[in-house]
Amino acid sequence: MNRYLVDTSFLSALFNKDDVNHLNAKKIAQEVKDEYFIIPTVVIAELSGFNKDSDLRDLLIDNSMTLASEISSFGAENIIPYLTFRRYYQDRLKTMDSIILFSAIDRGATLLTFDKELKKKYKMVCENVF
Repeated sequence: MNRYLVDTSFLSALFNKDDVNHLNAKKIAQEVKDEYFIIPTVVIAELSGFNKDSDLRDLLIDNSMTLASEISSFGAENIIPYLTFRRYYQDRLKTMDSIILFSAIDRGATLLTFDKELKKKYKMVCENVF
């Protein structure tokens, strides 16, 4: 079974029919529908910040929790490996995106994202790690 780590942009596109990437997300989700989906707690936290539309926020969180095969946490046990990763891969990613990138690599999962910068960085790191 393949492992996929799902970020906020992908989940938003998948469950929000008004998102510009909605159809693409649905297509990808259909292709990998029976696989193992990891959603980091930081992604759930980001989704909880969708305050302009509370119905959409609740829909995103509920559907994400249903989709998840695993909700992965980021805590004290991850901090030293994360800091080492961050030092080695000096980047300009926001901290949340950097944690998502680290989590995908650390969990051996393919990253599902529509964030262009994050996708580019993931590809670069994979080329150097694998």
